[in-house]
Order: sequence, then C-alpha cells, then structure tokens
Amino acid sequence: MLRTLKAIGLLAGMIIGAGMFALPYTVVKAGIGWSFFHTGVVLVLVTFIHALYAGVILKDQRHARLPGYAREYFGESGFWIALISRLGAYWGFLLAYGIIIGSFLAQIVPLSEATIAITFFVCVSPFLLFRLSRISSINLILTLPEIFLPIILFFVWWPRFDFSAVSFGGNGDWFLPYGVFLFALSGASIIPEVIDVLGASARKKIFPVILAGSIISIFIYAAFSIVIIGLSGGVPSDNALSILGTSIGSRALAIGVLLGFFAVLTSYIALGLELRYTFEYDLGRSRKIAWALTAFMPLAIYLAGVRSFIILIDIIGAVGVGIEGIIIVLLARRVLGTSFVVVGGVVAALLLGAIFELARIFGIV
Repeated sequence: MLRTLKAIGLLAGMIIGAGMFALPYTVVKAGIGWSFFHTGVVLVLVTFIHALYAGVILKDQRHARLPGYAREYFGESGFWIALISRLGAYWGFLLAYGIIIGSFLAQIVPLSEATIAITFFVCVSPFLLFRLSRISSINLILTLPEIFLPIILFFVWWPRFDFSAVSFGGNGDWFLPYGVFLFALSGASIIPEVIDVLGASARKKIFPVILAGSIISIFIYAAFSIVIIGLSGGVPSDNALSILGTSIGSRALAIGVLLGFFAVLTSYIALGLELRYTFEYDLGRSRKIAWALTAFMPLAIYLAGVRSFIILIDIIGAVGVGIEGIIIVLLARRVLGTSFVVVGGVVAALLLGAIFELARIFGIV
C-alpha cells in the first residue's frame, strides 16, 4: 500500500507544477465550454500515452530513457529526434519553473524576480545529484500540501467568489487551453521511476496509479482555478497568486506562495532528474556532466532573456509534449503491437494540435 501511495504521490507531484498557475487565466480566456472540452481531450491523450509508455518499459525491461528506446527501435534518426525534442521540452519545463518561482516569490520577498529565479536555479541544483528513488518519500510528503492547500482555499473563501464575468464561450481564444493543459497534465517523464517504486507489483498496479495521479491532478487544478477565478471576479491576470494578495490579504498570499513553491519544487526535481538520467543512460555522460547540463542550461537560457511564462508553456505543451507523445505511441506500435488505427488517431491528434498551436501563436489562424 505504501509503495502505491508513493507511486501516486510521485506521479501527482510531477504533474502538479507550474502549469497550474496559468490555468485560471487560460480558462477565462477560452471560456468554460472550451476548457471542459480540452480537459477531456487532453486527459484521454495523456492517460493513454502514459499507459503505453509504461507498457513499453515493462516489456522491454532495459534501463533506458525515451531517446534510448527510440534508438533501439527506430535507429539513429529516431534517437536524435527524440533527444532534441526532449532537451528542448525539458529545458523549457525547468525554465518555466524558474520563471514562475521568481514571479510569485517577488510578491513577498524584497528582491527582483530575476534575483529570485537565479537563486532558485542555483539552490535547487544539488537535489539533482540524488537518485529519484531515494527521494520518493520526500516527494510524497511535499505533494500533500499541493493536494490539500487548494481544497482549503476553496472551502474557506468560497463565499467571496464572483463568477459574473466568466463566459461559456470565452473571447474567441478557444484553442489556448490545448497546449497549456497538455503541459499541465504531462507526466510521462516520471513513469520509469513510478514503475521502479511499484517494484514487482508494477504490471498489476501501474494503470490504476496513472489514472489516480491524473484524476487527483485535475481535481486540484479545478479547485485552484475556481478559487483564483472566483476571487478575481472572473478577470484573473496571468499571475494567479497576485489575486490572493489583492482579494484576501497577505495570509492567503502566503498560503498560495507555499502551495506554489511545493508544486514547482516537486516537479522541478522529478523532471530534472529524468533529464539527468537521459544524459547518463542514453548519451553515456558522467553524473557530474549530466548534472551540470541539466541544472545550469535553463539558467543560461533565462539569463539570455527568455522569460515569457504562458507563451513558453503553451509552445512546450503543444509541440514538445506532443512530439514526445508521438514517439511513445509509435514505440508502442513497434513494441506492444498497439492497433494501427489507435496509434494513427493519437499521432494525428497530437500532430495537428502542434501545427495548429504554432499557427495560432504566430497569427496565421
């Protein structure tokens, strides 16, 4: 039972992260109707991809990461596509975590966003030297505030909620939730560690764990979004936590910042370790070199001036996570013999989603 709870906590801790703070703004911009639609579509896609990836790992039984599997089954070209996609997406993920940490901690700490973000990148980097299996219990403990704080916020302040400005159809930005939601619900990177935590019971329990982790994440996201949208009168900014301070006061803001810190920290560590393992297992780099490339490349990109949070996670979600999902389902076709019709449908959905998202961002549609 404890192994199962650790596995669920590990997955939920990975999923619940920086994407949560873009959800209220995204929901209001797109409207309630389109947000529900995209939630359903993305939940089905993500759960299916996670389950297929778990199936590939359990059948192949090699100690590799996605680029390594791509090399084994698709050759060098598949390996480089998977590797480049993973590096771009995961460095982008880690960068997004640093950006959002700087954004909301600056509201309660008398330092600039840049100073806080840089300090975060440096101070958290030692955690990326550990093995994720050694800190799964810590991750479970850190995940508990992520689960309970949004629920507490919801029940304590629901009498103040005002949804009068929220519309069903939004303001026409109907496709915005796709990339943001895909970013927010993605957890494929942690599936190998979830399987390791489950041990001998992985084959029996992995799908229930995947389903539980996804559903818990959606409920937490929903509670947090309702709180922010309700307190803002239906007009949230892209900095969700600022609403707590302006609408309720410093105590609520402190709770929100605590929630945000735990959410970002658990996801940052889990994703950072997965990227470090990619350098170690698939590229054969030493632990120190892998750690340095993982920990300090996002900092270098941040120092280069890339600091737009919502646009960043939108692109990473639709394109980076989309490409990784395509590689996973193609692997499942090769390793598990998954139906061609099913694989073709998922690939088409992810590919069209990525293309349409890029077209939307660049104003083509």
